[in-house]
Amino acid sequence: MFTQIRGLVTREIRYKENDKILTIITADRGRLTVRAKGAMRMRSPLASACQLYAYADFTLFENKGRITVNAAEAVELFMGLRSDAQKLALAAYIADIAEKVADADVGDSELLRLTLNCLYALSALDHPPELVRAAFEMRAAQIAGYEPQLDACIHCGEAPHVPYLSPVSGGVCCRDCVTVDDGNVIPCPESALPLLEYFLVAPIQKLLPANCSSELIDDAVYVTERYLFSQLDCDPRALRFYKSFRSPL
Repeated sequence: MFTQIRGLVTREIRYKENDKILTIITADRGRLTVRAKGAMRMRSPLASACQLYAYADFTLFENKGRITVNAAEAVELFMGLRSDAQKLALAAYIADIAEKVADADVGDSELLRLTLNCLYALSALDHPPELVRAAFEMRAAQIAGYEPQLDACIHCGEAPHVPYLSPVSGGVCCRDCVTVDDGNVIPCPESALPLLEYFLVAPIQKLLPANCSSELIDDAVYVTERYLFSQLDCDPRALRFYKSFRSPL
């Protein structure tokens, strides 16, 4: 059976001599694993669309649970990523998280749009990579079902004073309200709370605000990284590799 679908290539593995096994994130069917025969050949018509971070239209042939790419045409290749090692490393981290959040054969258009917008921001816009990372991490946690309560202390209901974020309890709490049941809490600078809340409610196409100071971004990403890793089985190697490209302070 032939089907047509549009998706983003988030992983590629060489298979045999000239083939690839691709992981594709789609809006209609979530995460798919497909085989692209001959995609490693230099003159293959599949080569351009069957590469990492290619957003493409795929014609797939499905038979007995196996999916093969019959044809593919690139829509966006995010070429700006390929000339910047740091951005390329962050793209790999974003793709890895997107795979963790995506379910196989379960559509999720918001996750795909989030991933595409963050890759585009890295590729073509001037937003700081750490701002892109913080926004992606917070919104990805929300999409995965782990949206935290940030507007009031989960215990006293007041605006949090010296706030901590509890992954176990799913929200912020005042320093004096933290209990043993809150587990390992994350210090959360008060200045970062409005930005974290913005990440949760903003339209995806407006997810990255302008004119954020580097200090505010650092405060936000300190929280989003730890919160996401506490909720998902993330691969720390991808993040460590990205961080290895950051300039030391």
